[in-house]
Order: sequence, then structure tokens, then C-alpha cells
Amino acid sequence: MIYQFDEFELDYTKFELKHAGEQIHVEPQTLTLLHFLIQNRDQLISRTDLIETIWSGRTVSDWAVSASIKAARIALGDVDTPRRYIRTIHGKGVRFVAHVNEVPRGAGAPKAKLVSDKGLHLIILPLSDFSERKQDQYLADGITEDLINDLGSAKNLRVASRNASFRLQGEEAAPGGLRDKMGISHVLEGSIRRSENRFRINLQLLETETETQIWSDRYDGTMGDIFDFQDTICAKIARNLKVQFSALSGRSGTRNKDAYEHCMKGRAEYYQYKPASLAKALTHFEAATAADQTYAEAFAYQAYCRTSNYVFTWPGADEDLSVAEELARKAIELDESSAIAFARLGWTLGFLADRERTIEAFEKALDLDSSNAEVWHSYGETLNRLALPAEALRRLETAFGIDSYAPPSWEFARGHSRILLQDYDQALEYLLPVLDRVPGFIPARVQLARLYAETGRLDEAGETVTSIRKLAPRYSLKNALRMFPYPDAEHSKRFEQALKAAEFPESSFLPGSGLGA
Repeated sequence: MIYQFDEFELDYTKFELKHAGEQIHVEPQTLTLLHFLIQNRDQLISRTDLIETIWSGRTVSDWAVSASIKAARIALGDVDTPRRYIRTIHGKGVRFVAHVNEVPRGAGAPKAKLVSDKGLHLIILPLSDFSERKQDQYLADGITEDLINDLGSAKNLRVASRNASFRLQGEEAAPGGLRDKMGISHVLEGSIRRSENRFRINLQLLETETETQIWSDRYDGTMGDIFDFQDTICAKIARNLKVQFSALSGRSGTRNKDAYEHCMKGRAEYYQYKPASLAKALTHFEAATAADQTYAEAFAYQAYCRTSNYVFTWPGADEDLSVAEELARKAIELDESSAIAFARLGWTLGFLADRERTIEAFEKALDLDSSNAEVWHSYGETLNRLALPAEALRRLETAFGIDSYAPPSWEFARGHSRILLQDYDQALEYLLPVLDRVPGFIPARVQLARLYAETGRLDEAGETVTSIRKLAPRYSLKNALRMFPYPDAEHSKRFEQALKAAEFPESSFLPGSGLGA
């Protein structure tokens, strides 16, 4: 049978899911789960049923089950409540609720279109570090990220996000598999080898449908040549793919090799999302601007690091956000075309509960780059902190629509929105998987304690507060109020009362307490 519902069509024999005649690329496990739910749509399916069928009875975590259900919902665009297709009955199970037509699969069924029919979709895999001392992965990662950003501006070319690319780091990624799972038409892969000030970059461009190489090249030079090399590489890739591209390297504001290298080291630490790493990142970004005082990107990253230090009261935190705001405005002054600079300003202003200027900064960021998932996500979570959860959810769904390979902590923002809307069951579906994957993420634990208190589950609220104290012994109510500074009295009072009911300690926060994240 072919199962049809709304504009969707599931042909399990062919292992295909289509929407309006276009094939949707989903993981095999997700397709199996969806097929099982549709086949048994007349009954409620428990997690035990799912585990026995989808995982053959193997031991799997609640997060794995929730993640599979979530992936099926994302494939169907079933992200709003009430759910149109897959509905959860809290504590009982899930059920497929849409009307389904069963159609015998005939010989005349249309064939799935090839990826090449839909356009070019390139993924740039992280370059491998082949240097003798294996200490240049930060540089390989930085060049990869810059190639992703630069080629993302080419016309008629989709480039997979940084998150999608780096989740494959260190894995064997067969071109055909990337085509089937992600709709990738072309893969760029390669390596960098550095000795003293000289380096060699090897690259090859593969076509996934035939799994053949269509271009390769080698580049030798010094660090002073790195910017010209990036322009050359992008131009040659664009020429081979027959897309339009204009040289853009250096747009972040530097042609200084020392400043660039410090920024690459800073980025590598920044993406660790840990207190000690962000402290190191800030040091590198400061060194980058010392080497080049016109380096807008490095100033923008400094603003983010200092804001995080302040919010989490990490060692060396500023007493207020004036320095962070000044750094973000400096980045904008140096490069008014930088979406990230405006987003960093908006992120900082959000913690000052300045709604008007915060929204203005983020809207400007989106005017400059409406395809940047990180900007959309930062905007969404900031709107949560401004107590505007419905508006936040719209921005967050856009972020996940652009980049479905986001870090696990990103899901927290959707849970935060649902708590503010008092949609507690949905909130738990987001928060618990986040903490399963990132146990030390303090914001999620704070909001989970608040959720349990607001729903009268005070024992669980207390247990959550205890887990926070184990992770961050000096964490207090004042820390939480700094982290979530809701600007209106209603939301602020509701938040504070919930945490008091959860028996959060009320002692003054101590700067330099080293809170976990």
C-alpha cells in the first residue's frame, strides 16, 4: 500500500516519503517509525511498543525514543500544537491522528526525482589535519567554516550548515550515503598540512550520484597567502559547479594572518560551549583585535564571551554588560554589513530587558542575513527572555527549518517557550532530551525546576535544585534571576515564586563561582 495524507505520500516498499510529489530525505529509522504509527493509527502506541518494533527490544534511552518521534514530526512539518499528525498523550504513548487513504501501489506511480533535478546542494566536510604534530585542527576547522560561509553566498547553490558539516567530523562519509540521507549533490573534502609558516591544502570535489571526482587541486604557500587561496578555492569550485560567486574572504575585517589565526583558535574554543573554553576563546579574540584593531568579527565574538561570563558569573566576569555592549557596537561600527555583530548586540541587550532596542538589533541582523540559523535561534531565545514566547517560537521554528543539525542545547529554547505558554507536557518533551545529552546545561535545569514547581511536582522540583547545586554549588536565586531577567512583573513574579517553591537558595551570588553550562 501507499499511504496518503494531506499532501504527503509514504511508500514503504520503496522507502520513500514525498510531499507534493517531492521526495523528503529522512533517516531510515524515522521512516520505519512513521510507517509503524500509520499502520497502527487506530490505537495508542506505547514507548515499549516502539522499542520492541523499531529497536528490536534493545535497551535505548528515553531521549532516543523522543528524538525519533521528533525527527518524524520535523519531516512532516508537525511542529505546532495541536499536532496535526503525531500526537503525544503524556505518560501513555503516541498516536498518528490524521486521516489516511490506502492506495494499492501501481506501476504508474511517479518515480522519485534525482537530487540533481532539485538543484545543487554542497556539503563541505571538515578538513583533516595532516600536520606532523596534529596541532592545527583549529586552522583546518576555521578554513572549513570560512569556505562554508563564503560559498553560501553563491547563487543557485545550497551549502550545508556548519552544524551539518561538523557532525560528520572524523566519520567515514560515503558520497552516496550523503545523497540519500541529506539530499547532497556534491561533497568537498580535503586536508591541510602545515610545517612552520608553510602549508599545503589538498581538496577534491565529488559528485554523489555517480560517486566520482569532478575536480581536485593542491595549494602550497605561507599563512600570508591564506586569504587569496580561499578566494581561489571558492572561485574554482563555483566554476566547476557552474554557479555565480564573488570573492568575499576578508569580509570579516582582516587580512592580518596573526589576527586571523587567533580568531581561528578562538572559534575552536567558542564551539566547545564550556566555561574554561569560553575564557580561552575571549583571550584569543582579544589577541586578534590587538593584532588588527579593525577586525569586526573578533570584536563581536568578544561581546558574546563577555555576556556569557556575566550571565553565568564565571571567573573574571564583568560587573555589568556595558563592556559587552560597547564591543558589539564597535563590531557594527567597523562592519555595518555584519549580521553576527547585530545579533551579538541583540543578545546582550536582551539581558538588559530592553525590548525595543533588542528587537531592532535582531531585525537588522535578519535584514542582512535571513538564512543564518544561529541569528534566528538567538533571536528566538532572547524573545523568551523578553517574555514573548509566541513570537519566540516562530523565530525558533525558522532556525530549525534552516538547520536541522543544530546542537542539542538549542532545543532548550523551544522548551522555554512552552513553559512560558504553560504548555508543560510539550516543554518536557524538549527539556528532558536536552539534559539527557547535555547534563550540565544549567539553564535547562533551572527551567525544569520551575516547571515541576508550577505543576505541583515539588519533590521533583527539589531533586532538580539538588542536581543544580551539585553542578554549581554557589548557584542561587539571584543567579537565576540574572539569567532570566523577564521585563514584566507578571512573568518575573511567576518565575521567582516557582523557584522559591522549589526551595532555591536565596543567598547572594558570588562572582567567579564557575557555574557549569
